[in-house]
Amino acid sequence: MYRHFFKRVFDFIIGLCAFPFVLILIVIFGPIIWFQDKGPIFYAGKRLGLNGKSFGMIKFRSMKVNAPDIRLEDGSTYNGDDDPRVTKIGKFLRKTSIDEIPQFINVLIGDMSFIGPRPDPLDWLDKYKPEEKIFLTVRPGITGYNQAYYRNSANSQEKIDHDVYYAKNVSFWMDVKIIFKTIKTVLFRENLYHDETKREFGSAFPLEEVPDNYFQQLEQRYIHHSYLTTGRGALMLVGQSIDTDNKHIYIPAYSCESMVKPFKDCGWKVNFYELNDDLTISDSFVKEMVKNKEKNFSILTMNYFGVAGTKEKVNVIKAQRKDVFVIEDFTHCLFDLDGIYNENVDYYVASIRKSLGVTDGAIVLTNLVLQEVPDTVESSFVTERLKALKEKADYAYEKKETQKEDFRQVLANAEHNIDEHIVVEKMSERSAKVIDNQCVNSERGGVIYRRRTNLKHLYELIKDIDGISFPFHEDTPLDNAYFMLPILVNKRDEVQKTFAQQGLYCQLLWPLSDEARITCKVAVKMEREMLAIPVDQRYDFDDIEDIGHIIRSVMK
Repeated sequence: MYRHFFKRVFDFIIGLCAFPFVLILIVIFGPIIWFQDKGPIFYAGKRLGLNGKSFGMIKFRSMKVNAPDIRLEDGSTYNGDDDPRVTKIGKFLRKTSIDEIPQFINVLIGDMSFIGPRPDPLDWLDKYKPEEKIFLTVRPGITGYNQAYYRNSANSQEKIDHDVYYAKNVSFWMDVKIIFKTIKTVLFRENLYHDETKREFGSAFPLEEVPDNYFQQLEQRYIHHSYLTTGRGALMLVGQSIDTDNKHIYIPAYSCESMVKPFKDCGWKVNFYELNDDLTISDSFVKEMVKNKEKNFSILTMNYFGVAGTKEKVNVIKAQRKDVFVIEDFTHCLFDLDGIYNENVDYYVASIRKSLGVTDGAIVLTNLVLQEVPDTVESSFVTERLKALKEKADYAYEKKETQKEDFRQVLANAEHNIDEHIVVEKMSERSAKVIDNQCVNSERGGVIYRRRTNLKHLYELIKDIDGISFPFHEDTPLDNAYFMLPILVNKRDEVQKTFAQQGLYCQLLWPLSDEARITCKVAVKMEREMLAIPVDQRYDFDDIEDIGHIIRSVMK
């Protein structure tokens, strides 16, 4: 109903209200345009309208009379900020988008809509694929989805993809969002010019941040700490250290085998517990634990992706069960233990190598008993990981396929070794030096700032894409979320493969055991549909924009 009736009614009302304002602008800018080069005030280029019919799109003229039609290699219009064809007043009109205002006349007479795909030249009709012509089933607009979110920063194919997306999903609320986003884009002059590289070369160096001793500060908060090669080894150390005769632990159903095996190898009995849709601990499990007649059992918790806080549920259990040992895996919140800290957690455990460019690394923190870790010879796992990461570093500069293949093979061998043989051994000296030189808490350049900014940026880019959902509520604060951005998609494996073909490699967390699948339907859904998108400190604004473009192009 909105698409075929109310949208046109709203357009007529908007056009009628805007007409006096258009007349005022004609009085102001018309003489200036004419006096600059004695040419016409308006330009009415022929464009494709509803169902592919031709119409004259009215604009304030911003180019010199008889300016040549300059195109980029992909066929799109040249939009450089140094375009010699644009008049002085034309530059102002374009930057402020005032040149588009006369199109309200087109809206009033029914050639255009206020919101819709921007109309293309007539000779573009034959360039569209049959499935792309769907965007011609809606009236072209003064502004639209592509202009609001990308303006001139998207290339021609991306513009078509965005227009097709709008035509398939047009609704009243979508148009409202586009209106507000257009206002923001114009006011802040975002994405004004199309630039394929979106990179700057030869400018000043960015500020190098000073190490802030983040990990040393963590150590000082606890009586005992230990650095180990892997998260598996860290969990095994905890399993060996807990002072209890009851070797029984409850682990969230959404856990990989590497979180389960360390306890089983120490002789622990493992049971899985259920999670809510947002990956928080279920109320039914909390009630079960409070009533549990067992003594001195243990619970493993995890704040998944920094959006599934555990503090409230853990406090309820510990308030009535002081004998229970709580272990929290804070791998997903490694750089914000202050933000998630809970005095009722007995052991904090995290993998470090998942978040930094180190060969190995994990940490255990506790005020309870922690066994000493003996000195050992550097393991083959560390040696192989070092070789693999060196190959990857070389590939980043030389791009030789043999380097990529060698990296993958050596890394796979290293991971296979720790899957087969979990050992408790100290972190390598090389990794210790790397983590000592990290800047985590800097207001602008630190790891937390970069990750948090990247995640929020990417979330805004992809949150409205059809076919993508998230394992957290829309109003969930993302301030502690910066491990990766989890998304849920149908045909997950197929989507992951297509992402990889375009250079975006997404992790899967994790394959489940049969017992876990029976215990928790949410864990099954995550196993089947979840992809973790990288947002870490390696990437900058332009990288996140590129990641967003890849996701949008695949999910279109």
